[in-house]
Amino acid sequence: MGRGLPYRFFDAVARYPYSVADVIGVQTPGNKGYFAEWVRGPGRRLEVLQNWLGAPADAPSSIVVGETALAERKVFVYAGHMGVAQGMGILLDLAERLRGRTDVGFLFVGRGSDAQRLRDDARAGRGK
Repeated sequence: MGRGLPYRFFDAVARYPYSVADVIGVQTPGNKGYFAEWVRGPGRRLEVLQNWLGAPADAPSSIVVGETALAERKVFVYAGHMGVAQGMGILLDLAERLRGRTDVGFLFVGRGSDAQRLRDDARAGRGK
């Protein structure tokens, strides 16, 4: 899309919420640079919302993959945040569809707002 009328329209639509906000939440301190100009306005502030992180574990994992049902399998690993936006249910659905395969397995490593729900769904054998 060039910088013609459609671009200017969508740009205005995207910028409007910023023009009326007095607080904007960003995901990381690095995102603050994008709003460096905006935050100079009176009464405006940026907040880093790191609420997707749970408390860190006190100790490293004691799980040895070679001593689990994943031993000798090709393992597909998802490592990262497990929240609504990541659509983790799709990966759980895939794991469920391949449940009968003995040559592959799935390992999900991470934390986030959906981690417990995913754990519960996996244990119950449903990938929704």
